[in-house]
Amino acid sequence: MGSNVSSVHDVPSSTETKNGLVVEMESRRQWRSLFDSLKGSNKLLVIDFTAAWCGPCKAMEPRVKEIVSRYPEAVFARVDVDRFMVRCGWDI
Repeated sequence: MGSNVSSVHDVPSSTETKNGLVVEMESRRQWRSLFDSLKGSNKLLVIDFTAAWCGPCKAMEPRVKEIVSRYPEAVFARVDVDRFMVRCGWDI
């Protein structure tokens, strides 16, 4: 599977798999924009919460890519919890 990564100001970067798209959430604004755009639709939103240091997350990545390819009609969002929290100023 090849991947394309693009990043545009105020538009989430995305990784394209063979038959699907994963939107990388990098800010609150991007998250809100995606969430709001899907509110009135019947599209399924699947969120993959992950972290660069997480072994189980890395082990699941091939399976997640397979699911993304299998269900191209769904919207998949990936949230790196560490990066997202730092960028958004969230602290749990």
